[in-house]
Amino acid sequence: MTPADAAQGGRPGASFGLLKFVSWGTLALTLLSSLFLSLFLANQARDVLLEKQHDFAQLLAATLNAAVSKRFYIPNFWVFGRPDLSNPEQYKRLDEVIKGAMDESPARDVRLYDLSGVVVYAQDRALLGREGLGGEALAQAMDQEKYAYEFIYQTGALGAFFSAEIAPNSVVMRTRGPLRIKGFVPVADQPPAQGQEQAQEQGEPPSPGEAPGGSLVEVEGVIGGLEFTLDITADYRKLVTFQRLITLSALGSSLVLFFVLRMLIHRADRLGAQRMREKEEYEREALQNEKLVSMGRMVAGIAHEIRNPLGIIRSSSELLLARAKDKDPLTAKILAAIHEEAVRLSKTVGDFLDYARPKALKLEPVDLCAVLDQCLAFLEQKCRAQGVEVVRACEPGVMVPGDKDLLYRALYNILANALEAMAQEPGQACAQNPEGDGPETLRGQIVVESGEEGGRIRLRVTDTGPGIPPAIRDKLLDPFFTTKPQGTGLGLAITASILRSHGAELRLGDNPEGGARVDILFPRP
Repeated sequence: MTPADAAQGGRPGASFGLLKFVSWGTLALTLLSSLFLSLFLANQARDVLLEKQHDFAQLLAATLNAAVSKRFYIPNFWVFGRPDLSNPEQYKRLDEVIKGAMDESPARDVRLYDLSGVVVYAQDRALLGREGLGGEALAQAMDQEKYAYEFIYQTGALGAFFSAEIAPNSVVMRTRGPLRIKGFVPVADQPPAQGQEQAQEQGEPPSPGEAPGGSLVEVEGVIGGLEFTLDITADYRKLVTFQRLITLSALGSSLVLFFVLRMLIHRADRLGAQRMREKEEYEREALQNEKLVSMGRMVAGIAHEIRNPLGIIRSSSELLLARAKDKDPLTAKILAAIHEEAVRLSKTVGDFLDYARPKALKLEPVDLCAVLDQCLAFLEQKCRAQGVEVVRACEPGVMVPGDKDLLYRALYNILANALEAMAQEPGQACAQNPEGDGPETLRGQIVVESGEEGGRIRLRVTDTGPGIPPAIRDKLLDPFFTTKPQGTGLGLAITASILRSHGAELRLGDNPEGGARVDILFPRP
């Protein structure tokens, strides 16, 4: 473990989990912000539309006020003395004036009220004389001389947003306001009565014979209220379209950000997993190095004490065996056992020394297939004895930079392990032996082939043995781990060390058809 990892308490996954949490939180915050911004812009657009409709409604109300005042109310003073809408002729005249004023406008359902809120004019005559249709909004509009607006939706805002088509008259605006007159009317030459003065003070315009003087007098004031509705569906449809564009743009940008961030998090996750694997591999190598150092110290201390006496025992037993072979069979048998054990022990000490103190590389161009042929030539007799067929699919000329002796030892160990694994497999005979100089049937097969993988040179060795149990696959390259009763657990460890020093990768696995598979990946020269 590196000092940085130790400082973090050995929990790099926790910091990455925090990073993922912050990333998803940022995405959620961005999405909510985008939706909030889209709603804010949509509401701003709605306010602009309403302000536009308010201005237009006020313009229509001013036009209606001017038409009623100048073309109906003031002239009626001259003709009839005082307006009276109960008179059919006056009502007809007012109807013509209003229709003429509103002819080119989208206003409909025009109504006029007197000061008490009674309908005195309506395009629907069934409403004449009714009270309270204007409600409190009309009363306040007349008292405060301001306009009041009411929006009537046939379809809700959410329904309009998801509706494919918004029908006409789905959204209307009802406007209520004061009905004002302004102009000059004729008056009689007599003082007004006390009640008439009070009526004038309350804003009611004077009628002929009710105001002093015999000339014209200017009248101005509120004589009632007006009400009309506007169909604003077309503008509302544009507003909904604008809201859709803003919302869909916000959602689209958020989705793009979501997928980009998801891709980055996924990539970071893969990098984090790769980092964890590299860390575990580094820790495993560090542990092996610690074992190597410890073993190196031990071997350096005992090599001199063991190897020299062992050499004397080996050579002496070999000499005595040669002398006693024909004279004393029992003594020869004992000397043969001593010699064999001395040879085995010598090999074990050699393995320890080779693993603890690796040989320095002497790099030169090496033909892998030629080295493989040397290994197979040495193992040929053993393969025949076991009834194992060797299939070679490696063409000459597969060159890699390396140490020929070390590569020979690595390939020999792999092939020897395959033979030993099939010798332990009791399976059935698989084919007739065509050579005729070994067992009558073949018990297994070893296939060696060369190829390419990921821009690297691959040498693959497969067999028909029992395969590698998944439970021990990751331990086979560890030093001193073995499944053989007489093994030292250093064969594959030495092989992996040799290949690692050449920049090669050793992979252990199983064939889908059965048996073990060993892949060696060499970098290209």
